[in-house]
Amino acid sequence: MARRSLPPRCGRKAVRSNAANRAYRAKRAEYFAAGTVVVWDVDPVACTIASYRAEHFDTPTVFNLEQIADAEPALPGWRVPVRDIFG
Repeated sequence: MARRSLPPRCGRKAVRSNAANRAYRAKRAEYFAAGTVVVWDVDPVACTIASYRAEHFDTPTVFNLEQIADAEPALPGWRVPVRDIFG
């Protein structure tokens, strides 16, 4: 039986520079075109998570250290304090 490749429901990427961020914008478009529902861009310098959803692919929800991030609708009910991500 042939194995079918499915897109991830949720993806994440650590972004470290503006040049990488521009390049990753195109990668997000590829993910969404393949069926990915949510993509996180994790900024380890600013300690933020930008959550992009397929229906609003250019307008992220940005979570900071004082917030609790989610990956709705890809991971219903899943929540994590941003502070726990950055330790």
